Amino acid sequence: MTQTNITDALYDAYKDNNALQISEFRDSVIDDTQAYKVQKESYLLRNEKVGGYKISLTSPETQKMFSSNEPLFGNIGIQHILKSPTLIDLSTLNEPLIEVELAFTAKEDIFAEDTPVTLLEKTSISGAIEIPDSRFKNWFPDLPKNLVIADDAVGAYVIVGKQLNAKKFFPSDLSNITVELFHNGNKVSSGRGSEVLNNPLNALSWLSKKLKTNNQIIKKGNVISTGTFLLPKKLLSGKWTAIFSNNLGDVNLTVK
Repeated sequence: MTQTNITDALYDAYKDNNALQISEFRDSVIDDTQAYKVQKESYLLRNEKVGGYKISLTSPETQKMFSSNEPLFGNIGIQHILKSPTLIDLSTLNEPLIEVELAFTAKEDIFAEDTPVTLLEKTSISGAIEIPDSRFKNWFPDLPKNLVIADDAVGAYVIVGKQLNAKKFFPSDLSNITVELFHNGNKVSSGRGSEVLNNPLNALSWLSKKLKTNNQIIKKGNVISTGTFLLPKKLLSGKWTAIFSNNLGDVNLTVK
């Protein structure tokens, strides 16, 4: 299977919501560099404006699952960034999961050299629900890391709550943000910001440095979903609510 074949196959699977077999593509990308190239080319075929980025594998546990020693990232199309409360149709997805994250919105361009304090000055923050989903069947947690990257870091949707001015926070505050996730009123899980590279700001900084290696920056208006506070759960129909501390409020998603 060639790089061109997998690029086209990922686009077709996205367009038609027709999942691929992992076994047919397992050896089609040999390293991260090639995987990010496939990701870029496959995303370009969608002809969708990039609204931001999602960061994955931001905890030792998730990195171990996918045999990685660093995070990875993918694009978020602008039409896939939704405001809470919102509705998603399960039939439009393959095998989606649900995660709870902190999202940053860039108020101006962000550069690799920016310090944690500068990052707070340049952003607003929101509680967020992320919906990871893959173009492959039976993907979690068996999809090889290079295919995760090629498959746009298994991105689908990001749902953001109310925005707060990030410069009102100290960098250390973000490690202590907590969240509780509920499904139809029943508590499913809980987590905290320290699960995300010890601090979600570290994930944002990592992304800015990673993008610099490809002569890219985080642009004004981009939304960055920085990594999950808790292990992903299967997305089921019903009402999901993520309740955040630190005045970030609730993020609400209904799945039909």
